[in-house]
Amino acid sequence: MPENTEAEVPVTTRNTNPTPELSIRNALQTIADQIADGSNLTISTFVQVLDASGSVQVAGARVEVARTEISIDGDREVVVPVILDVGDLRVPQGVYDLHERHVAEASAYRKQLLDILVDFVKTRRLG
Repeated sequence: MPENTEAEVPVTTRNTNPTPELSIRNALQTIADQIADGSNLTISTFVQVLDASGSVQVAGARVEVARTEISIDGDREVVVPVILDVGDLRVPQGVYDLHERHVAEASAYRKQLLDILVDFVKTRRLG
């Protein structure tokens, strides 16, 4: 019988959780990669029509009704629906309010995350 000369690789079965410092380093690297890529913070608001006659059923596909993109350098692009109303353009107030709330929450979350990472960099020496 031929002899198996391949080395066996040991299987590690222990579940290791990354340390908080490693998690923050990974997050910093992710943000650095995003900045290098010129990434944007994109907030999209979708609607999906429901048919409530009888039992509730989905009557259509999910549709993006508003989108905001905020670049790292602060540039912004906002896309919202408008309705032509007696010669004037009008943004549906409910859609606008919902989307603005999403933008505010996403921006606040990103600011909070960046503040935490900046504080970490100030208080610890990396590498």
